[in-house]
Amino acid sequence: MRPISPLALAAAIALPAAAAAVTPAEVLTTYSDIAEAAFGDAYATARSLQDAVDSFLAAPSAEGLAAARAAWRAARVPYMQTEVFRFGNTVVDDWEGQVNAWPLD
Repeated sequence: MRPISPLALAAAIALPAAAAAVTPAEVLTTYSDIAEAAFGDAYATARSLQDAVDSFLAAPSAEGLAAARAAWRAARVPYMQTEVFRFGNTVVDDWEGQVNAWPLD
């Protein structure tokens, strides 16, 4: 058995004390800041997707289709990152299948 290093022991003692110093209000503020940033990114890429789809519909072309597909892929990443905030919101399930499908295949 390897001996425990003094640094590891100090960290094991100090980390719980530091965690206890965080208030519920601070956790909530940080959580909401993260959620706001994630949904902001999802909204921005969704707007870009909408613009690409509008352009494609106005003048259909192979290039326009490729651009719309690329915009969908780019929008999907931030959207999926917002999934973690979904708990407790059953309304999302009504339209979620329309978002989590490949619409341009």
